[in-house]
Amino acid sequence: MKRFHIHIGVEKLDESIRFYSALFGAEPVKTKTDYAKWLLEEPRVNFAISTRAKKKGVDHLGIQVEEESELTELHERLEAGDMVVAAATPGRKNPGYKIPPVSRGKHTGR
Repeated sequence: MKRFHIHIGVEKLDESIRFYSALFGAEPVKTKTDYAKWLLEEPRVNFAISTRAKKKGVDHLGIQVEEESELTELHERLEAGDMVVAAATPGRKNPGYKIPPVSRGKHTGR
C-alpha cells in the first residue's frame, strides 16, 4: 500500500505542529525535539516537518511503500519511462531510490 511522503523544513517546530495539527484535524503520530510526523488517511500522506532539514520549505518528496515488491514495481515503472534512477543507499533506515528531475530521454520531468 503506497503513501505519498512530504518533508517540510520549518523554523519553529512548536508553532508548525500547532498549525498542521489544526489543518489536518489530528495530532502528529510521532514527535521528537526537532521533528513531527502525521500519517494521514485522506489523502494518504506521510507528512513530516523538522528543523533539521537543509532548507526551509519542501525538503523532499517521496512515495512510501510497505513491501519491497512495491519499491521494485516503482523502480521498474520509472526505468520504463526512461527516468534516471539512482540505486538505493544500503543500510539506510528508510531505503529507497533517488530520482533526479531529469530523464535520459527527451522529457525532463519539469
